[in-house]
Amino acid sequence: MAIALGFVAALVGAAAALIGTWLSTRQAAQLEREKWERSSADGARDARAAAIVELTRDLAGALQTIVWFTFDASKRTHVFGPASIERYDAEMLGHLTEIIKGLVTVAHHDQAAFRSLDQLATEVFELDGALAGAAASYWNAPENTLQAIGSQLSLAYTLQRQLPHRVVDVMQSQNHAC
Repeated sequence: MAIALGFVAALVGAAAALIGTWLSTRQAAQLEREKWERSSADGARDARAAAIVELTRDLAGALQTIVWFTFDASKRTHVFGPASIERYDAEMLGHLTEIIKGLVTVAHHDQAAFRSLDQLATEVFELDGALAGAAASYWNAPENTLQAIGSQLSLAYTLQRQLPHRVVDVMQSQNHAC
């Protein structure tokens, strides 16, 4: 009988050890899965933020080019000429290409952020289009061209000053959603 009780005790002990091991392994797996999910969410948030920051850099570069172009036409007319227009066109080509690439990257991570930032990019594109249209008349009417381009300085500066605020609003909207 003592042997039978010893055998039963050994079976109960072995079963308890197996159950304990199983529960411990299950809990460790659950913790690992939660850690991976948290890490994955953090990675997605970081990638979204990086895409927005990169797009912001490109928008800021375009706006800085626009501000200086309009400033030269308005305040430094003695340095404004065909080379200014050619330089502006070349710089904006690079900026606009990067902005489009940045918008696509942001859209991949966050459609709401894309819609907000696309609206801002559209304003930059429209201003660039107006400036390019005005610049095209430089060879026929330089004084009128300077006036038309220079008249956009205030809008260009306003967009430049709004840029960080609008981007922060987009980033904070995601932080509140988390």
